[in-house]
Amino acid sequence: MSSGVIKCHTKDRKECKNSWKKDSLYQAKQELLREIEEVKTSLAIAHSNFDNVNDPDLVDSCIYEMTAIQYKYKYLLRRMRQFEGESTPMRSIR
Repeated sequence: MSSGVIKCHTKDRKECKNSWKKDSLYQAKQELLREIEEVKTSLAIAHSNFDNVNDPDLVDSCIYEMTAIQYKYKYLLRRMRQFEGESTPMRSIR
């Protein structure tokens, strides 16, 4: 049974803390990737709906829905780029 407490198997507290941070970053990245995949699926469904409607009001609705999903997708990609920038060592500036 897990108590929610992370146990470290090293005596070095700093190393243990860094290990925990890396695990947290990994989990956050995996969650973000899952969200991106969900949005891509939603966008594919919205495109399919757009292709199959005839009523002008439904066409408008599909366009608004696709636009909203595209903005969410852009937001998630921007977050991923920020995430990647924070989780990699700083690059030298030329």
